[in-house]
Parts: sequence; C-alpha cells; structure tokens
Amino acid sequence: MFPVHVNDEVNESHKSENIKNQASSHTNSLKDDKNVQALLNSESISQEDKKAIENVLSHPKTSDDSLINLGYKSVNQIDSIQKYGPESKKLSAFGYWINRKIQIIKDQNTGREALDKFIESFIHNLPKVLFIIMPFFAFFLWIFHNKKRWYYFDHGIFTLHYFSFLLLIFLILFSVDKIATLLNYGFINFISGCITFIGVIWAFYYFFPAHHRFYGESRILSFTKSIVLFFINSFFILLLLLAFAFYTFINLH
Repeated sequence: MFPVHVNDEVNESHKSENIKNQASSHTNSLKDDKNVQALLNSESISQEDKKAIENVLSHPKTSDDSLINLGYKSVNQIDSIQKYGPESKKLSAFGYWINRKIQIIKDQNTGREALDKFIESFIHNLPKVLFIIMPFFAFFLWIFHNKKRWYYFDHGIFTLHYFSFLLLIFLILFSVDKIATLLNYGFINFISGCITFIGVIWAFYYFFPAHHRFYGESRILSFTKSIVLFFINSFFILLLLLAFAFYTFINLH
C-alpha cells in the first residue's frame, strides 16, 4: 500500500477556499460602502471606468488568481484601480507601468503572436547588442594585460577581429538553417543540426588560440586569462541580453 496524502490535499483546498471567502467578504463590504456607491452613481467617471470597478467588485483578485493572470482583464481596469481603488489595491509606480505594458501586449496580441514578434525583434536587433558589448569586452581585456605594452586601442582591434568572426559564423549557421528549413528533409535537417553544433563550439573555442596568437603569451598564462575573461564576459553578456530581452518585450506592438 502506498501512502495517500489526503490530509494535505484537504488542507490545501480549505486554505484556498478560505482565501476566496475572505476576498468575497471584503468585496461585499465594499459593494455596500456608501462612498463606492456614490462613485458608481457619479457622472464624473466614464462608463468604462464604472464597468472596470464593477468587474473588480464582482471578481475580486486573490493571490491564486494573480499568479495566473495578474488579476487584470483590461488596461481600463488597471487604470481604474490605480485612480479609484483602495490603497491596498494600488500598485507602485513601477508595478503600474510594467503591468500596464504587459496588459497592452495581451490585449493586442495572442500568446503565439507575442512570442513570434518577440523572437523576430530580438534576433533582428541582436547585432546591435553585439556592438554595445564590444567596448566592454575590450575593457575587460585591458584590465588583464600589461598597460604599458598594450593600449585600449589594441584590445579594440582584437575585439573587432573576434566579433567579426562571430558574426560570420552566425551568418553561416543562419543561412544553413534557412536552407534546411526550405528543403525540410530528415537527413538535411540532421546535417544542419550537426553544422550548428560544430559552429557554436568553434565560436567559443576560437577565442583561446586567437588570444594566444595575438598577445604572444605562454599557453598556460593565455589559457588561464582566457578562462577568467570567458566567465566574466559571459556573465556580463547574459545580464545585457536579459536587459535587452526585457526592453524588446515591453516595446512590442
């Protein structure tokens, strides 16, 4: 016999039910509040705002709901809560801005459309991000090398060389992938996957011999510096890509 955790499930269901009952009781008290009734009967607010307020009162936001759909159904509802809702329901300035941006995207696009637009915009603008990364990449190289022998300009030359190689590799891989997609044949797709895998590995590996040849240091010292630089730049690039992904998402139309 396997143990059945019935008590845990019952407790969770009771907990969820209690949360909904509490939210419902608070909402009912708001419905009967004279100030709320006066606001709903007032002509100083638009019909859309009135509907949004009534929707909030009819469908109170609980913690369970907010994890799924943020508790909002329209931009007007967010605006109404921010203008006329109780202080406990209002958002911070940043919270209001980000929730409003997300809701606009949800109102104007389906989930699939938003994802397709995000991927297209992200890939289209990725080369621009690489050019933003380049001066920082050269700066980290400058930190780890002799300042008297190597100027920042010299590290910029090496950075330009390596990033030109990366762009060339990505262009080749992108072209191979497009050709494989057009042909849509099993064996061709397998070959395309192998080429992509080899290209990505080569793009990372190339930095080590290129660094050794350019700076003329011993293999052990060059390899050690390359490993440290690889992790530092990877962390920085990851942060920059996350920031760029966030910027791309909030600017979807």
